[in-house]
Amino acid sequence: VSGRSILQRFQCYEDQIYYFYFPDYTSCTPFVCDYAHSANDGNLLAVPDEEGRISIIRTDKSNDISQGQYHCSFYCHANAVVDVKWSRDDTMLLTSAADSKSRIMDVETQQCLGTFIGHRAILRSGNWHPTNPRKYLGSYPMYGPIKAVPDAHVEPNSIIKKKRPVKTITAGRTVTCALFYPNEEEKVITSGSFDGAIKLWDCRAGRSPSTLQATHFQQNGRRKGISDMKIDHSETRLFSVCMDSSIYMHYLLDLTEPARRYTDPSYNSSCFTIKLSVSHDDQFLLAGSNNSNNVYAWDVDGDPTVAHAFEGHTDTVSGVAWHKSNNYQVNGYKMRKKKRLQ
Repeated sequence: VSGRSILQRFQCYEDQIYYFYFPDYTSCTPFVCDYAHSANDGNLLAVPDEEGRISIIRTDKSNDISQGQYHCSFYCHANAVVDVKWSRDDTMLLTSAADSKSRIMDVETQQCLGTFIGHRAILRSGNWHPTNPRKYLGSYPMYGPIKAVPDAHVEPNSIIKKKRPVKTITAGRTVTCALFYPNEEEKVITSGSFDGAIKLWDCRAGRSPSTLQATHFQQNGRRKGISDMKIDHSETRLFSVCMDSSIYMHYLLDLTEPARRYTDPSYNSSCFTIKLSVSHDDQFLLAGSNNSNNVYAWDVDGDPTVAHAFEGHTDTVSGVAWHKSNNYQVNGYKMRKKKRLQ
């Protein structure tokens, strides 16, 4: 049964629009957002921004000043935070930032529990281990990598000999997303910005990481990068946002060829800040865009060539998120403003 009738009922109200500012009151960009799993009935939304802050918003409350006690913000990086994920028990946040660091933040105390170092450029993506969560104790420990793959998504004949400092979040030749393969701790799926590839890696201890499967995206002979990936809740399908303005679906058993392609005549995703979200029941896809300033949603089993567009933003929509236990809340974040559709 098509779910498009549900999508058409979403609305955004003025008291659910949140604006982000720098300390000097100029506009500040929120990049992504992520719902808590169950805390406060799942109505806690974490939103990182380019000031290095995390804002936690109660989405069952409004933006009225009288409701301000339900929302909070705190600093966790000295540079833009471009990804955030809640821990399974909703007590911690995992952040990824433009300062090449990842941090674990305690939600209640708003303190850093650990910092991960070792990346050479912008850290675009971070994820909790799905079966082996671990709390890090102590006072601000620093953790280095136990295994690294240099130039994992740079073709051998295109490696830049002279590395230049990365100053902006739009720099190319990066790993845009990394996911744990379901139920197998030794496998990781990654996507690249420059080589336009999705790769499945064998990361078993005692050996060098090697590629098990790979697929490349091309348009008119040119490779197109991947900005984000998500695995559905049945852990059988991988969805990816490609810079050819498409969303591809792969079955995890075969990542070499896409099984489905989702498009729309007005949809455009041509920058690396565009994110993707899958609804908790795997019925809908949600994606940002950077040409029409809309949020786009597809019925996974419906017509893949027609999306439902949510209008109202005035600039690029980057991060999007579905509520993790129902389909009645969906969030879209844009450059300089956030809207919640309900």
